[in-house]
Amino acid sequence: MSASKWHKVCLARVPDQGNADQTPGVEPYTFGFIGKILGWSAEECKVLNAKVLAEVRDKSLHMYIRFYFVHGRKPENAVD
Repeated sequence: MSASKWHKVCLARVPDQGNADQTPGVEPYTFGFIGKILGWSAEECKVLNAKVLAEVRDKSLHMYIRFYFVHGRKPENAVD
């Protein structure tokens, strides 16, 4: 799915998700994974966040994001 508005076919297939803003998850992911696991400092994470957000918002880049949707139902004869 396209993360920007440029791709009309994708937007026609998934209209509710085509314009989804991907930026809210960047900072927690960066500090949580890269900061804690890889040992980057807070300043290094902030610099990386700024670069990532600039690229996500750049309309000349055509970024795709793979989504997985999982749907399940409890069987009707299941006991609570």
